[in-house]
Amino acid sequence: MTLNSSYATVKQDAPSKVPVLTKGDISPAIMQKFEDACIAYFDNKDIDIDKQVHHVLSGLQDDHIHEWLDIKHPHLMTLTFEEFMKEFRTSYLPPNWEEDMCSEVLSLTQGQQTFWNYVVTLQSKNALLAGTPSHLLKEKLCHQLEANMEKRLKAKCHDANTTLVTDFTKWLQEIKHLLPPSPNRLADLTPVLASMLPPQGYPPREAMFQNLPLLKNSF
Repeated sequence: MTLNSSYATVKQDAPSKVPVLTKGDISPAIMQKFEDACIAYFDNKDIDIDKQVHHVLSGLQDDHIHEWLDIKHPHLMTLTFEEFMKEFRTSYLPPNWEEDMCSEVLSLTQGQQTFWNYVVTLQSKNALLAGTPSHLLKEKLCHQLEANMEKRLKAKCHDANTTLVTDFTKWLQEIKHLLPPSPNRLADLTPVLASMLPPQGYPPREAMFQNLPLLKNSF
């Protein structure tokens, strides 16, 4: 599929180089990718918290963003990177992006996909809501996944009282035991695991990757 050229992209020659956000419209996923790349850059270069915002401004290439930076520069220089990203999202994501993403998270169903692919898809979308009131914490993720999983698996969960398990990792372990054995489990999980791995040099995000060992051992 050809990417829409009107959308911005994130480029980075190496983890030690400033991430570049190219010209174009910014989606929540691209905004998150830029933030992740910046955090990896800070870690790689060991940049002090009070200097992080200053270091990444040169990577913002859009002229409209340059105007915003010029106008708000004194204020932006007083912010932590986390605070800067909140203002950046407010200024350059669609007004209803949080509500739209929340609707996607809450309406997502397992359908015909594997359970593990369903888990990764929901976690990926939920990760984009990190730092907002709409972000689902781990205990809420269990309920959301179980509510919209495939009906036969849901019936097994009901019989096993999995709703009583509040720890997310333990809950996934319980679900793993309820899944039927599949000779194609490795083939099913390979693209899922690949999609969860961060680019080379990037630290993994807790919200998306903390259960990677569990998924690797699920076949």
